[in-house]
Amino acid sequence: FYPISHVFLPISANSIAPWEESRRTTGKPLLTLYTHDHCTLCDELVEQLEAQFAGRYALEKVDITRKENVRFLRLYRYDIPVLFLNGQFLCMHRLNADLLQKRLVELDTSTS
Repeated sequence: FYPISHVFLPISANSIAPWEESRRTTGKPLLTLYTHDHCTLCDELVEQLEAQFAGRYALEKVDITRKENVRFLRLYRYDIPVLFLNGQFLCMHRLNADLLQKRLVELDTSTS
């Protein structure tokens, strides 16, 4: 298991974090999925998200094989799918539905 703390990208003082922008524009938390084509585990994770959490999140997919995402390829080459919620690591390899449910409830209560 790899330490996850080093994967957070710094946000400059003048920029808005993607999850904050998502919350402002859609009113929903942002799930970021690190993936690539032909990833059956990734497809399964997305299907589980849609079945169990439809309408409760905005989903951003990051293809780690694209040239501009080489840093994520180095980090996650053998670990996809990797899922972040609002910029914080949530799970890898398989969806942790219990943890996602807990975090979504926490977000709902903190913004109410």
